[in-house]
Amino acid sequence: MVRRRPATDEATPRMGRPPKEPDLTTYAGRLGARLRGLREKRGWTVEEFRERLHEAGLSVRGGTVRSWERGDRTPPAETFPHLAATFGVAPGDLLPPE
Repeated sequence: MVRRRPATDEATPRMGRPPKEPDLTTYAGRLGARLRGLREKRGWTVEEFRERLHEAGLSVRGGTVRSWERGDRTPPAETFPHLAATFGVAPGDLLPPE
């Protein structure tokens, strides 16, 4: 049996899903939105961000970064100095507003 993909119009992406937006009512969601905003402000892809974290001494997978940005997981406290160094900001500047 051959599976066929449904027809798509030009406005519909062929692969992947749209990124899940973080729940801004939770701390993890606000932190994820902050991290994603800092990354996008610098024009980095998730992979480029992951590579820069590795250069700063923190080895993580791309899926881990995406789960932080979606607010599914919160980065451990010991990663904040690495995250701050990667973005060139103070660790406290990573924290989302209340």
